[in-house]
Amino acid sequence: MEQRDRTVMRYFDGLTKNQREEAILRLKDEDVRAEFDQAYKRFAESMDKVMPSPKAEPFINDLKHAGLIRQLAKSRFSVDDGLDIADCGEKVRQLVHKYLLSEGIEVRDPIQLLDSRFKEEIENNTKPETKAAQIEHAIKKEISVKIEQDEVYYTKVSDRLKDLLQRFKDRQMTIDELIKEQLNLREELVQKAMGKTESGLTSEQEPYFNKLVEVYEGEHDESTLKEWAIEVHQYFEERVTQIPDWKSKLDFKRRLNAELKILLLKKTKKMDDANMLVGYFGALAETQY
Repeated sequence: MEQRDRTVMRYFDGLTKNQREEAILRLKDEDVRAEFDQAYKRFAESMDKVMPSPKAEPFINDLKHAGLIRQLAKSRFSVDDGLDIADCGEKVRQLVHKYLLSEGIEVRDPIQLLDSRFKEEIENNTKPETKAAQIEHAIKKEISVKIEQDEVYYTKVSDRLKDLLQRFKDRQMTIDELIKEQLNLREELVQKAMGKTESGLTSEQEPYFNKLVEVYEGEHDESTLKEWAIEVHQYFEERVTQIPDWKSKLDFKRRLNAELKILLLKKTKKMDDANMLVGYFGALAETQY
């Protein structure tokens, strides 16, 4: 038990138990957080077996403190699961939950990036590094949830976020500038979720357009690609909306793809492009319908 306690608490070496934000930042990286979580569960399992023996008493404060930091890290870094301690034993669970309540810590799911309360949630942090880390993880979570809806767009947002983080790491921007740019990215994602588009197309048509731009930018003008996007989106809408279970009808999907390939070949004149776009647009249609 002493060894498992030490394995957990080494993540917070040099910090007092009052330095909560600093402790949370120690768990910012996903790999570190996963290692910490496994160490904590082993520690909690040992404690659950020993409590209420007096032999557990010297380790209870560490158990409660580490449990509190785990819960705060879950909220800050958009972790919906994976930090649950329900499987660590009822005695540990009750002890930690009671401690969280006594400290005024609400046990809840993270406030998501698009939530109107998100900015207010960010301001609850006192350290700019914690604010930046929380925004970063919320953006990454939004991308992971939405990427199938418009892979081209969300991949670009992901790349922009990586670029911002690298520029900050290279000291090309301050922490305040990083936060400002991250919040600008958030605002773009909010507008995207509201259905607003830069292209002027509908939110359903734009993912088709974005892929076509990625493939044919410089080869075909934008107005032509918009026409193609509208036509392909309409192609799916007219055919699949009348069949609620169309995704499970293999013969129907084969005919759908074959006809779409012919439509695309008339435009692209390239078999490889047509095959690739059929697969991409088919997956997109399954997400939309």
